[in-house]
Amino acid sequence: MSSPKRMLVATDFSEPAGRAFEAALARASRSKAELHLIHALEVALPLFEPYAVVLPADWIGEARRLAKEKLDAAHAKVTARGLSGTTHLGDVPAALHRVIHHRPD
Repeated sequence: MSSPKRMLVATDFSEPAGRAFEAALARASRSKAELHLIHALEVALPLFEPYAVVLPADWIGEARRLAKEKLDAAHAKVTARGLSGTTHLGDVPAALHRVIHHRPD
């Protein structure tokens, strides 16, 4: 079996996702694979009256900042192991991210 050259690690920052990240980090360390860390920022809002809500303008910006901060902390663990990688912060639900960004030709 060949070793992976690149690995994608999706996270919702939960405890199980943290364990999956640690397992991926260990595997990447053995194979010197590049790690791509992704989080799909999803703000579920009711869209129809009378349930529509108005969020403060800075709320989504703060959610993005916190998600980026957590991704950056995970990336720091990657670089501390001498590995390369990058982070990706999506603005769509995770299931749609694949459809939008990875459409087959």
